[in-house]
Amino acid sequence: MLPYRVGTPASFGFAGWNGRTLTDNAPDVMFSFAGNTPVSIGITKESVTGKPSRTFPYVPAVA
Repeated sequence: MLPYRVGTPASFGFAGWNGRTLTDNAPDVMFSFAGNTPVSIGITKESVTGKPSRTFPYVPAVA
């Protein structure tokens, strides 16, 4: 289970875990942890073409 401290910003990176935002680059973090070396596959927040919706399941509407 991924921990989250209520009232603090979500983050999922090398400095530590505190939940994660829907646009965090989880694959880079997990591949880096598994390989014990920095990995970048080029996915950024700008790679997300549609913004997540405000309600569950947070999937953007199909155009």
